[in-house]
Amino acid sequence: MAGLKDIGIRKLLPKHINAGGLILGATYLHTNTDAQYYSINTSAAMIGTPTKISFKAPSNGKIKIRICLHLVHLDSGTAGASFSLGIYSNNSNSITGYLTDIDGCQWDGSVIVAQYDETDNSNIVAEAYFKGLTASTTYEWEIHGKSSASNSHRVYYGKDRGPFLVEAVTLPSTVIISSDSGTNFNNGL
Repeated sequence: MAGLKDIGIRKLLPKHINAGGLILGATYLHTNTDAQYYSINTSAAMIGTPTKISFKAPSNGKIKIRICLHLVHLDSGTAGASFSLGIYSNNSNSITGYLTDIDGCQWDGSVIVAQYDETDNSNIVAEAYFKGLTASTTYEWEIHGKSSASNSHRVYYGKDRGPFLVEAVTLPSTVIISSDSGTNFNNGL
């Protein structure tokens, strides 16, 4: 170990944060009781009271939101019913409403992340990239869910299923994105 001088925890510089991968905020919901869930309605709404994320924007203004959840489709009579996610801002830093990601897609409760033919269960992971945030500003975003059919979907978070997890993760200063034309790589980001 002789000669190693930079081992241990040290102050992070903006260049480290702008490299991406640092978790700036997290919400973890996993109770020690079986069969805990939130029912999903046919109108986009916050999945449950604690299903939001708070974070301070990095200096490059770019962030990834990662949402992980266990989804159950309850009724085979509603085969083909879809489950959609939304990311909503309702805070005092001049951003109110559903958010638009780095590639121009609005996360307004119409982004379908699951669609089942019968009664099914699955773990869902959805990620969205955002840019243009004001450095060092605190943001609080809500996670919304929507079902295309009544009484069709539940998001579970009890000990018998996986946790509900939301993370705000820094993105590197250069992010490769795509668009419908396929020519939007790097796009001056």
